[in-house]
Amino acid sequence: KLGLEDYIKILPIKANKFVDKSTSGSNTNYFASYNKDDLAEGVKFAYDNGADIVSLSLTAYKTSLGVVPDGYRFADYTDKMLIVAAAGNNKGNKDGYPAAYDDILGVVNYTQDNNGFGVIASSSNYGDWYDIAAPGSSIISSINGDEYGKLTGTSMATPIAAFASALVYFVARGYDDQMTPLKARTIIKKSATSRAYANGYSFPKLSFTDVLTYSVDSMFNNNLASEISIYDFTCKDTYVIGKNNTIIFNAQPTSM
Repeated sequence: KLGLEDYIKILPIKANKFVDKSTSGSNTNYFASYNKDDLAEGVKFAYDNGADIVSLSLTAYKTSLGVVPDGYRFADYTDKMLIVAAAGNNKGNKDGYPAAYDDILGVVNYTQDNNGFGVIASSSNYGDWYDIAAPGSSIISSINGDEYGKLTGTSMATPIAAFASALVYFVARGYDDQMTPLKARTIIKKSATSRAYANGYSFPKLSFTDVLTYSVDSMFNNNLASEISIYDFTCKDTYVIGKNNTIIFNAQPTSM
């Protein structure tokens, strides 16, 4: 719990549908699906209702003819809304959409090796299309049967990157007319002080502390840092991914 609940709001939008369930022994599996029309309607609803950030833990790939399926291009909304999307989990250098579009913040999944270095998870897509590496291995998440468990994939890394993006907007609150999705993506990438690697590629490694302590002065025409007068930030610690894949979130805004 970061203490930001009063400042960062979540608007849940259902853009998929329940399909079926199957039972094997004591396990019940629930299946859901989404289509391009439902997805497009959900993104438009977010845009029309003033959302700053959309988190999309989903990936579509080009057809055999090399064409991206219709409905995954959101250029009409990226002028005012930052879209954060999962790179996909095809274990290689592969473009997944919408994450691979230039105006989308594309997220790959990283973990740490035994030496503590950031490495792209073996299941994650990677490549020049994507922007940031976020932790996505053994992340605690809701699972079937109203329970919680650990899941791995770029779908786990994406909401963490989306929350970091919300922190960018939080730091710059009061200057929303100057904050744009492009500036937010730039801050997310430039704030990273370390990188994660995979097969000759490297990505900025997401850190909440880096985001909160990055000087955003140069992103605005005026001196933002000197004019924020309500809140300062005390970052007690960054999150870490240890040998047991434990993630510790510990960044607390404090009143001045």
